[in-house]
Amino acid sequence: MKIGLILQGPIIGGGLTGYTYGQGKTNAPVSKFKPFDATESIKENIKLAKNFDEIVISTWENEPIDTLEEFIVDFPNCKIIKNLDPTPNPKQKRKPVPGIPYLHQSNKVRMFYSTRMALEVLRDAGISHAIKIRTDQTMDLELLYNEFLKFATEDRKKIFLPLLREDTPWIASDFYFGARVELLESVCKFLETTTNEFHENVHIDFFFKAYFLIQGIYEGYNLRAYLIDTNTDPISSDTDAIIKSSIKEIWNPGSRKLYESIIWRGEKLRFIQPDSYFNDSNKSFRFNYRVGSWNSNLDFKMLKRIVIGHTSMIFLLWFSFSNAIRKRFRLGRNKFSAFRDRYGLRL
Repeated sequence: MKIGLILQGPIIGGGLTGYTYGQGKTNAPVSKFKPFDATESIKENIKLAKNFDEIVISTWENEPIDTLEEFIVDFPNCKIIKNLDPTPNPKQKRKPVPGIPYLHQSNKVRMFYSTRMALEVLRDAGISHAIKIRTDQTMDLELLYNEFLKFATEDRKKIFLPLLREDTPWIASDFYFGARVELLESVCKFLETTTNEFHENVHIDFFFKAYFLIQGIYEGYNLRAYLIDTNTDPISSDTDAIIKSSIKEIWNPGSRKLYESIIWRGEKLRFIQPDSYFNDSNKSFRFNYRVGSWNSNLDFKMLKRIVIGHTSMIFLLWFSFSNAIRKRFRLGRNKFSAFRDRYGLRL
């Protein structure tokens, strides 16, 4: 067994930090964000990743990597790959924040694409298992290696991640995650597909797509038809069955000590959700949500998008009215043109 480490993300970025984590990137005020140069964090991770067989830094073609290229000369098991942007015009999640590129955009496709590119390098190097962390975080990498090695050796579950949530277990934390290289490649490729997703939220889409992929029932399915809305309580019995099967068979959380070791953009993680569950918890995992009728988890916004093509009824009415007016105008213009031709009225 050989284990690889992926440092994924930009060199120059920014956003929430360990101190402001949990406030929500989409709605947080600009004052909560800070620019961050990940160069020193990456250097520290490379120095501390002594147990890993291979290290891949997966970033973007326009990132400044000269300093890192000089640094890794002394680490022959470390490589840097610069990826083309797979989504040059991604969906915007909020107004741009000056000095912090990418923050206002949806980066889900970018994250899983650049992770998959690193996995290809690791696979070609003979690596069997890999774990991905962020370029802008540091943590106890010796403990990470030991916990991930135990997970891989036991081979009881499929994906290693930081923690589970008892109130909302369908939210998969992604500060770090790892698995067999072949499985991670498949999961990443599936998550790059935005036209076929359960949810725009990366954590929710990650959770459900992993289940369907591992169960082998994803091909040819329109995942939007499942209408999973995880902000609704109670949820449907079908969704409940998926969640419980996933927790039992797929997701393996790490320890609280490992999670608390994270330094994100220069600051220690301050906030841990009260319903977090770690593998060293002294209690059994509890499913703290209610199960209701078949339509309890319908996402009506998504339902409208599937049925009528729009999420706003007002926009739909305006769009339909505008199309009708244009159609009537074109019809009248054609009739008038035919009338002039018929009676020789053209000049």
